[in-house]
Amino acid sequence: MTHLGVEHVVFYDDALLYRPDLEIVNLRGNLETRFKKLEGGAADAMVLAAAGLERLGWQDRVSEILSQDVMVPAVGQGILAVAARADDKRTQRLLESFEDSAARAAADCERGFLKALGGGCQVPAGALAEVVDKEIVITGIIVSPDGIHVYRGDHQGRRASAAAIGKRLAIDLLDQGGDKIVRAARRTLKH
Repeated sequence: MTHLGVEHVVFYDDALLYRPDLEIVNLRGNLETRFKKLEGGAADAMVLAAAGLERLGWQDRVSEILSQDVMVPAVGQGILAVAARADDKRTQRLLESFEDSAARAAADCERGFLKALGGGCQVPAGALAEVVDKEIVITGIIVSPDGIHVYRGDHQGRRASAAAIGKRLAIDLLDQGGDKIVRAARRTLKH
């Protein structure tokens, strides 16, 4: 059996869809710590966000990039944000020049999806939104921890309605049966 180290709960749900023979183990710590654990035999492979490895100049450690057909990322992956104090108008004006309206729309769409699920990072769900021309397209997934029950779909619409499009997808997936998985995840968190 292959031991797969994972970074986030949705990854192992997705991974079991495609490789039910995997045994999933959590590897905690920063990237350097996780690689030491991998080299020490704690896992045979790891699934990580490539962006973090690229920032560290460790692209040579990436053996495969998984497509969203295989693994839908957790909400908000790869989005960078800068915050300023509410009363600091000068800094806010400076930051406006860095605003990426497409990234903002994608973030709003994915956050709308997660908010409609009533979840946070412990809900076994993922979403990826992308702006295509004036439209936004979102793919979302809710997967049971054993990888057996999968609710996946996509929606698209006007970019200006990004959050509502994410919410609509979440409601559709919940209505298809994903609500049982989300409720079970919440119960587990309470214990």
